[in-house]
Amino acid sequence: MGSLANDMTRLHDEIGALRQTRSTFLELLRYSTDALRADAKDMQSRFRDQRRAMALELRDKLATHSSVLSKDVNTMLAHFASNRIETAARTRSDLGAFVDGVKQDVVELADAVKTMQDTMRGDHTEMARRLRNSLDRFVSDLQETVSQMTSDFRRDRVDMAREGRIERELFVQKIQEHAGNLKQAVGDLLAEFRTDINGAHLAWTGVSSPRSPQDDVAVNTPEKSMPPPPVQSAEPEMDDAPVETPEETDTADLTRIDGIGLAREKLLNAVGIFSLKKLAACTPGKLHAAVVEKNKFIAMEGVEKWIEQAKTLI
Repeated sequence: MGSLANDMTRLHDEIGALRQTRSTFLELLRYSTDALRADAKDMQSRFRDQRRAMALELRDKLATHSSVLSKDVNTMLAHFASNRIETAARTRSDLGAFVDGVKQDVVELADAVKTMQDTMRGDHTEMARRLRNSLDRFVSDLQETVSQMTSDFRRDRVDMAREGRIERELFVQKIQEHAGNLKQAVGDLLAEFRTDINGAHLAWTGVSSPRSPQDDVAVNTPEKSMPPPPVQSAEPEMDDAPVETPEETDTADLTRIDGIGLAREKLLNAVGIFSLKKLAACTPGKLHAAVVEKNKFIAMEGVEKWIEQAKTLI
């Protein structure tokens, strides 16, 4: 209980101290506020005085500057008016001189144009005269040339017509001769064909053909014994290699070569070529001469390629 009393006493003392401190702070704050208010009034009063003084000073400076500027402007206006008058007078003088020069140039140009027109008129007359003379000479020369060309053309046409007539007559004569020879050959051929048909018919029927008097004369007339003519082969000679037959060779081997099909294989068989070995043994020139007789569209280069491929395949 004594401790609580002591605490209450101490709390009361502290509250009293706080009240004293607050009173002191409020007093001090009031004093400071009054001081600040006084300072603010003093500053306002000084600011008004300074602003009034600055306004008066600025007004004096503006008045002075306006006076100086007015004097400068008046001076500039006076100089500008004077310079404008001088410039106008100088411009007027220069313009008058320029106009006088232009007038003089126009007069000189008019004189030059007139002189040029007179010269051109004379030159034009002379050129027209020369051109007329040149045209007359050209027309005369052209007429002479045309007349000469016409005469030459007529002469050449007559000569060409005469030569053409002669050539046509010779051509017709040759045609007639060839036609006569052809008619004679056809008649002989028909006679031989008729004789062969009659002989074949008689041989088929088993009747001996009647002898003509010419045959009897030929039999009774002794002839000199002559060696029989050599039998020539229908195919060109290609090589000394033995002739092959289809039974001894394989005909399918030829189609292994590029460019040889069934048709060309038959062509090679017709000239005695039945195998790659036989084809490789041929010479290009002889083989080409042999196949060209049966097919003129076979080229020498193709035959050479066939032989080269055959040599590589055997």
